[in-house]
Amino acid sequence: PNITAEIYPNENKGRILLCTSHPEYMIWYNGHIEENKETNFNCLATGLHKWKQISPLSDTATKELTHSWWMIRRFVAWAAKIPDDHFPPIDIEKNTDKIKSIISENVFWDGSLLNLIKNI
Repeated sequence: PNITAEIYPNENKGRILLCTSHPEYMIWYNGHIEENKETNFNCLATGLHKWKQISPLSDTATKELTHSWWMIRRFVAWAAKIPDDHFPPIDIEKNTDKIKSIISENVFWDGSLLNLIKNI
């Protein structure tokens, strides 16, 4: 992961935050990163590195998604200049059954074509 934040050097002091890939994706624990083996087809589309031997995700991935979405919310709050004390952290316990259902239906792929098309 790579993230950089800048403040424009003008009177408005606008803020911009850039990050690679998809910061809203789940956070993995443990393991290590390895380079993919050199082939004639190495490219960004197939990946240049892989995270190996990660810990299994929780059953609902609530723990992993909570951390990721907390980061996104903090990015937006910082860019919008919202004071830190106006933006409390996310608590896992606050994820209701409705939120878990939305995550399950819209983030996880069950392997079916119908689910794949529905989430495009």
